[in-house]
Amino acid sequence: MRLMIKFLQRLLAALFAVLILAAIALYLIPLNSYIPEAEKLLTEQLHETVNIQQLKLAPLPLPHLALLGVHVGSKPGVSLQSIKAELDMLDLLSGKLAIRSIVLQGGTASFAQIQKLIATLTNAPATSSSVAVHEVQLSGINLTTPKMSFGPIEGKIELDEAGKPQQLWFAMNEKKISVTILPLPEQRFSVLVNAHAWTVPQFPKILLGDLKLQGQMDSGASTKGKNAFQFSGDAHISHLQLRVASKAKHPLEFDEINTHIVFRAAQLDFSKLEAKSYGGGLTGSATLNFDKSSLIADASVYEVAMQPLVQAFSNELLFSGDLNGTVHLGMPLNSHGQFLGGLQLESQLSLRNGAIGKVDLVQAANILGKNTGKDAATGFDSLTGLLNIDAGGYHFRDLKLASGVLNASGKIDIAPDSQLSGALDANIKNTVGLVSVPMVVTGTASAPVVRPTKSSMAGAAVGTAILGPGLGTAAGIKVGGFLNTLFGKNDEKSGGQIDPPQPPAKK
Repeated sequence: MRLMIKFLQRLLAALFAVLILAAIALYLIPLNSYIPEAEKLLTEQLHETVNIQQLKLAPLPLPHLALLGVHVGSKPGVSLQSIKAELDMLDLLSGKLAIRSIVLQGGTASFAQIQKLIATLTNAPATSSSVAVHEVQLSGINLTTPKMSFGPIEGKIELDEAGKPQQLWFAMNEKKISVTILPLPEQRFSVLVNAHAWTVPQFPKILLGDLKLQGQMDSGASTKGKNAFQFSGDAHISHLQLRVASKAKHPLEFDEINTHIVFRAAQLDFSKLEAKSYGGGLTGSATLNFDKSSLIADASVYEVAMQPLVQAFSNELLFSGDLNGTVHLGMPLNSHGQFLGGLQLESQLSLRNGAIGKVDLVQAANILGKNTGKDAATGFDSLTGLLNIDAGGYHFRDLKLASGVLNASGKIDIAPDSQLSGALDANIKNTVGLVSVPMVVTGTASAPVVRPTKSSMAGAAVGTAILGPGLGTAAGIKVGGFLNTLFGKNDEKSGGQIDPPQPPAKK
């Protein structure tokens, strides 16, 4: 028995030594002479030019063939640091030659080239091969388009016995976003996208909380130099954030978005758009153009709380109330240093039960010219008007405000540096009846100055001196307002606070 054990030990030692020598021999076999043949074979299989810099055969950690410095197609094409073909040891033990996995590692791949390769593999006729491939893995691959880059990407492509893709799975950004693709007939694919806490590449202003996108992709071959790829499906997004103004404390937020998406020719169209935000919501449509890096949207807004919405555009509390209206906006998504990131917005607004911050129009209309404090506000039952936002700032037009004792109308501009300019006509009910006071708006958004115009103040002083306070003041304001209409156009251009005129001294 002891002799038998010693014999087996020596036999195993000898076999191990032989395996080591064989492994070293395999590793040292020069394979670069086979590069032209390998390039020709792959070119015929993929219908694309293939270039290989080096071939290696390595025994560890598992026997595998390594292709180094591989490029497929014309530039930009697909450029990879290495392709490793790992043998399936279980199949080898059963007498079959099979590749457990082909691993593509490091490099870049153009989206157009990947489409062509997938179409080639999917449409290839079924053939029996002496070497079966079970799966293809990707690691550290960057996917590029003419305008964008995604990655690094990891993934897995499962193949059937004929070598056709059965399931494709890709992920990136530490699996914050993943894509599962199932082939369908006629070059179509079922697509499922899931994302969590994902920032859209090249558009750092957009952060997706959770995304589920499901639909179909058509990767038809390019025609007349144009990419025929297109996708259509339905998306559900929760907790989306869009950083509109770089200096604002808070981003623009949406609690939930549901929409139908169509992507074709580097353009993403959103139809049947429904969103919930700030206690209300909106319906509409939008277009995201990747070539122009721009977003265009049209929406109808209902019952949206204005205060948090304004804070996404400015740190100043300008308005509060429930917003209804229509909005059209356009903005470049890659602009830097522009006011509000180049946003252009046109809207019709209607607010209910809110307030204008930092000014009390009733007190400001006091002919003594007192300005209100920073905590002052003007409450209103309704406020309507037009709002435009562009590189010149905020432009409010056709403003109409109604409250218990005050009705006002006019226009206000807020420049990019927060400077205010504007004119208001305030009708105030007091003990002498209805008093109409034309007022000028100056100062800044954080420190507004609203006061009667110079003409109305001068008229009030004269009227008070002649007829006394009350009716005389009101009559003087009315006359002054009339004179301001004829001659007082410079009132709107005068800035800063002025002392109220004094009535003439009594003789």
